[in-house]
Amino acid sequence: MIKLRIAALCEERLIVHSWTALTEAGISEEKTKQYLAGTTNRIMLEDIEILCNLLHCTPNELFEWIPDNKSQDYPENPLKAIAKKPVYNLQDILNGMTIAEVRARLGDDKEKDK
Repeated sequence: MIKLRIAALCEERLIVHSWTALTEAGISEEKTKQYLAGTTNRIMLEDIEILCNLLHCTPNELFEWIPDNKSQDYPENPLKAIAKKPVYNLQDILNGMTIAEVRARLGDDKEKDK
């Protein structure tokens, strides 16, 4: 089964007011409701472009694949590229890091220049 993961992307991108963000970007209120709830079976190409620009992602990242049965879950299955992945809460990760660790991760280790 292929599902939309727009709500998860909003959370990953720290978009607190996802409803507002989607509607202000040009998605209708009805579609926003369906997209965030993952209750639609259709998504317009125009909306994919809007969502990718808003969420800074590729179309693949808008979807996740969950195998319907174990026989579909084999390494060569092309849908593995969009298989369910863990959701990372960036705020929690950053809260657990020191400023020096953040700078080192970003490649902005000014301490070594001193």
